[in-house]
Amino acid sequence: TTRAVEIKSIHEVRKSELSEKVEAKLTSAEQNREKEIQRKLEVAKKHNERQEEVKGSYEVIEEVRKTETTKRIETKLSTAELNREKEIQRKLEVVKKNERRAEVVRQNKANITENQVVASSG
Repeated sequence: TTRAVEIKSIHEVRKSELSEKVEAKLTSAEQNREKEIQRKLEVAKKHNERQEEVKGSYEVIEEVRKTETTKRIETKLSTAELNREKEIQRKLEVVKKNERRAEVVRQNKANITENQVVASSG
C-alpha cells in the first residue's frame, strides 16, 4: 500500500510537471504569436508610411511638372504673340512704303500732266 501511495504520488508529480510544461509551451506559443503579430503590424505600418511618402513625392513631382508645362506653354504663347506683332509691323511698313511710292507716282503723273498742259497751251 505504501508502494501504491508512492506510485500515486509520483504519478501526481509527473502529471503536475507535464501540466506545467504544457502550460509553459502554451504561454510561449502565445507570446510568440503576439511578437509575430507586432512584427507584422510594424512591417505594415512602415509599408504604409512609405506609400504615403511616395504618394507625397509623386504629388510634388506632378505639381512641379504641371507648373513647368504651364510656364513652357505661356512662353510659347508669348513668343507667338511677339512674332505676330513683328509680322503685323513688317506688313504695315510694307503697306506704308507702297503708299509712299503710290503718292510719288501720283505726284509725278500730276507734274507730267501739268507740264504737258502748260507746254501745249504755251
